[in-house]
Amino acid sequence: MRDAGAWRAVRGTGLALNVDSFPLGATTLSLTLGYAYSPQSRLDRHGAFFVRVALPFSFTPSSS
Repeated sequence: MRDAGAWRAVRGTGLALNVDSFPLGATTLSLTLGYAYSPQSRLDRHGAFFVRVALPFSFTPSSS
């Protein structure tokens, strides 16, 4: 028999937009914008927005 309370606890919706290779001067970045909502959340009653920015990192060791 399924527990109806457990099913209700995982219900929610979300949406994310990911843009790879967004030009920024001489480099590019990855940008993700999103929104998530859960009707059972007591902390974020109106949902939560999130932003993720990722810049490429390259390391070139200097020769001595």
